[in-house]
Parts: sequence; structure tokens; C-alpha cells
Amino acid sequence: MGVSKNNKKRIRILCLGNEIIADDGLGPLAAEAFRSKLWEGVEVVDSSEAGFHLMDYLMETDEVIIVDSIQTGKAAPGVIYHLKEDDLPQYQANSPHYTGLLESLQLGRSLELEMAKKVQIIAVETFDCQTLGGEMHPDVRSSVPKVVEIVEDYLN
Repeated sequence: MGVSKNNKKRIRILCLGNEIIADDGLGPLAAEAFRSKLWEGVEVVDSSEAGFHLMDYLMETDEVIIVDSIQTGKAAPGVIYHLKEDDLPQYQANSPHYTGLLESLQLGRSLELEMAKKVQIIAVETFDCQTLGGEMHPDVRSSVPKVVEIVEDYLN
């Protein structure tokens, strides 16, 4: 995505997850729902990648809206969290093997790459993000239309 000629904000919806791992399939399922919508200047991407592999998805756009599953154990499956980058604790991974989204964003900015200026995260509480081939929890699956609605309201 290059610089928009009409000065419209470039937005990327990045849906993270892996459909073969129970509730972690939330991201690809949400991406499918987002692709049925047509928003000018909005790109929908889904990926099962992690760590520094995410850096490419955080570049050359004004804003990234991340949709992902989260397992805090503090809420029921299907609960939706809407977070901004500043809401997340600053964390430094002990090893490049444990880097995540924020470390990728921070590294890109420190290297003065064209990174997203604004990052929002829509995270859905899950029940099981470890079972290969497991079924998605019904409350996690039923959260997808609400996730789409939250993003749609924001974009409008």
C-alpha cells in the first residue's frame, strides 16, 4: 500500500489466528466476515504468523486494527476487549523467539520504517487455543458479528 493520492487514511484490518487450533480460528473467521464488506481504503489481511513476521503487516499503512483471540482466564469465552496500543503493558521479550506485535512495532519505529501510527486491538476471550482440530467454542464463534459491528462502527 503506497501513500494514498486522495489523502484518505489507509487502514489495514489484521486478523490473527489459525483455523486448525480450536478458538484460535477466530481471526480467519473474522477476516472472512470483513471481506464481505467493502470499505474504501481498508485492506483485510489474515495471518497465522507471529513475532517479527508481523512487521510487514504493520508497515505502509496509517492504522492497523488487529483482531485476535486472547486467553486471560478472567472472563467468559466470547467477551470482547477493545484496546489501544497505549492500553498494553510495555514488554520486552527475553529472546527474539518470544517477540510479539508490540516488539515488532517498536523495532520498526526505531529503525524509522513507515509503521502504522495508530494500532487498535479487538481481542476475544477464548476457551481453548491449544487443541489441534478442536471445535471453536460457540460463544467465541458467536462473537464474530459483534467484532465486525465494532469495527464497522469505528470505520463509519
